[in-house]
Amino acid sequence: MNDKDHEKEKEHWASLIGRLMLAFGNIEFQLCRCLVEIPEVSRHEELINHDFKKRATQAIKEIENAKLDKANSKKLINLLNECIKLAKKRNLIAHNPFNLSFYDTKDGLGFRLEIVSLRNNDIFLEIGELESLVNKAEKYADELYVVGTDITFGLYPETT
Repeated sequence: MNDKDHEKEKEHWASLIGRLMLAFGNIEFQLCRCLVEIPEVSRHEELINHDFKKRATQAIKEIENAKLDKANSKKLINLLNECIKLAKKRNLIAHNPFNLSFYDTKDGLGFRLEIVSLRNNDIFLEIGELESLVNKAEKYADELYVVGTDITFGLYPETT
């Protein structure tokens, strides 16, 4: 890989990481929206300083017990569970370096661009997985918006 190709590849990674972080910001916002707008879940002030997993897990527990539309509640819970899984990968990206890693192959020395956990070299992320994560994060952010809106509108039926 020459310098020009390496720079182009780094730009591709940077673009994907940026998209992932923006999408996850939307996911975080939709979780906060649930914590604020759904009365049975309204614990925003108490949970705001906790990490995403703790806030999402608590929201799930409260949504399970809330008197909300069951179909939308189930969708919301499933999405939040998927977002908890996604947050692990987001944290890997946010807290670890982007590297050119070398490894042995049967044909000699191989290399790949990746993000590797500083705590465990067996945990790493390559470009294909990053592309998949970006697509999931963008999809989940959109779906959380839709289901959150459906739930919120169901809480305040029109009066005439």
